[in-house]
Amino acid sequence: MEECVVGLLSLVLAAGTIHLTSDGRDIAAVWPANAVLLAALLDRRPGARAGVFVAGFVANLAANAIMRGRAPAICSMPPATSSKSASRPTCSGPPWPMTGC
Repeated sequence: MEECVVGLLSLVLAAGTIHLTSDGRDIAAVWPANAVLLAALLDRRPGARAGVFVAGFVANLAANAIMRGRAPAICSMPPATSSKSASRPTCSGPPWPMTGC
C-alpha cells in the first residue's frame, strides 16, 4: 500500500516537473520525483525495496505517457546493464567501509 502512495506521489511530481521545466520534447532540468523514491528506499530494509523500484519505474513511464503522449524507448528495449550486473561479483562483507569489491 505504501508503494502505491510513493508511486502516485512520484507520478504527480514527475508530470509536474515535465510540465514546468520541459517543452515536452527534451529532458527535464530537475527531477524531484527521485527525492520521493530515495526517501522511500532509505526508509526500508534492503530486502523490501523492490516495490519502490517498481512503483518509481511505472510512475516514470506513466508520467511520460501522460505528458508527452508516448512512453520512452526503454519500454521497447531490454536494459543494457542486465547481463553486466548479473555477472558482477558481490561483496560478502559489510558495506562500510568500502573494501574495493
